[in-house]
Amino acid sequence: MEPNRYQRVSIFLLGKGENRTWYGIFREDVRVRGKIARKQRKVRIGKLAEVPTKNAALNILAKIMDLVPNTDVTFQHLAPRWQTSVGPHLQKDHD
Repeated sequence: MEPNRYQRVSIFLLGKGENRTWYGIFREDVRVRGKIARKQRKVRIGKLAEVPTKNAALNILAKIMDLVPNTDVTFQHLAPRWQTSVGPHLQKDHD
C-alpha cells in the first residue's frame, strides 16, 4: 500500500465517569468501480478501564487497521539494501 499524504488515524475518549470509552477513526483506500475511494471507518476500541492509556489504544487500533510493522526482514537482508540506497548519499569525514 502506498503512503498517504493525509492523517490516517484519530483517537479520542467519549463518555463520563466509568463509561469513558476509546474510539478510533481511520481512513482506508477502497477500490470502487475501478477507482480508489477513501472511506472513513469508526471503531470502538474499549473502555478506559480496559485500555488505560492512549498509547495502548493506538496499538489496538493499529492491529485493527492491520498496520503493525512487518518484521520479516532480517538485518542481514536490510544492511545491503540500506547500503545501496542511503550509503552513497552520506558524506565522508575529512580530517
